[in-house]
Amino acid sequence: MYSKGAYSRAQSEAKNRKAGIWQGTFVEPWEWRKLRKGAM
Repeated sequence: MYSKGAYSRAQSEAKNRKAGIWQGTFVEPWEWRKLRKGAM
């Protein structure tokens, strides 16, 4: 958990719902840049 303060509950709920950054899979930065470069 990144936040232990005011946002900890909201972060837990988002993670449980797989919302925001918690939706989908992680893409390595170099792969993301490669994909973006091909889209331009």
